[in-house]
Amino acid sequence: MKEVKVAKEQAELEFDNFCVNFDIDTDCRDQEEQESFNDIKDVVVKAIMYGHLTFNENSEPIYVPHRSDCKPLTFREMDGASFMAGDKSQGNHQAMHAILADLTKTTSGTFAKMKNADLKVCRAILRLFMA
Repeated sequence: MKEVKVAKEQAELEFDNFCVNFDIDTDCRDQEEQESFNDIKDVVVKAIMYGHLTFNENSEPIYVPHRSDCKPLTFREMDGASFMAGDKSQGNHQAMHAILADLTKTTSGTFAKMKNADLKVCRAILRLFMA
């Protein structure tokens, strides 16, 4: 069984602070959007609770993959170049991996080799940045 390192209430507070610090829109227009947001939030909050996701002094998420052979990943704030990195790729998964690589200053191969348990956290962070 996984060991909880951060209480759920504290993890939710850290999630909320992250959203505020990066101007992530948490207001949902309808029930479907709310459910999607809640799914993303659950993934991120659990990663915080189990100690796989922390935040640096700039509020940037630092994810330590626990199922993949990969160094810790620091997610920097998206900019126009991040979107352009995805535009150069063919296919949704390639575009997503290219954007993730740009955000973390790694390569798309990092995410292609990543186990799903780790990749879903990285995807959730990306979806928050794109909100």
